[in-house]
Amino acid sequence: MQPVAAEERQMAPVSVSVSGLGTVVSEPAGISCPGACEASFPAFTNIKLYAKPDKGQRLLAWSGDCYSPEKSCRLYLDSEKIVQAAFTVNL
Repeated sequence: MQPVAAEERQMAPVSVSVSGLGTVVSEPAGISCPGACEASFPAFTNIKLYAKPDKGQRLLAWSGDCYSPEKSCRLYLDSEKIVQAAFTVNL
């Protein structure tokens, strides 16, 4: 059996949208939204998304394929993932 070339490996797209004042970044690198809000990662792997609120803001909620009460969430890339992060004023 020959190894699969990198170009032939299956990739899974991840799309992130942000509302409010903050940033979402991924580990491994690829997403830094706003800005780079879409990236593809090797399928059937895990990535972690981190919400980074701007000063005076807080993460209100994750939605879509990412649900977590924390500032980070883990995604298993078995298909395309669509995630929203909402930030609001920290009262």
